[in-house]
Amino acid sequence: MQVEVTIGVQHPEKVDAVLVKNTLPHGEISVRVVKGGLDVPDEESGDIAVIASAAVAVRLDLPQAQ
Repeated sequence: MQVEVTIGVQHPEKVDAVLVKNTLPHGEISVRVVKGGLDVPDEESGDIAVIASAAVAVRLDLPQAQ
């Protein structure tokens, strides 16, 4: 089984791709972090909501039906 994860965030350098990879239980895993997502500032609290976009593609060889 092959598992490909792509994560989009405004600051890709802050995402630990190895940590993400280690949380997935099965397969040959690759994690790619790219610029994307959205940071939304909250002016009242001075905080930022970080919105990440993630896509997971899984490939699995299945036996052919007979």
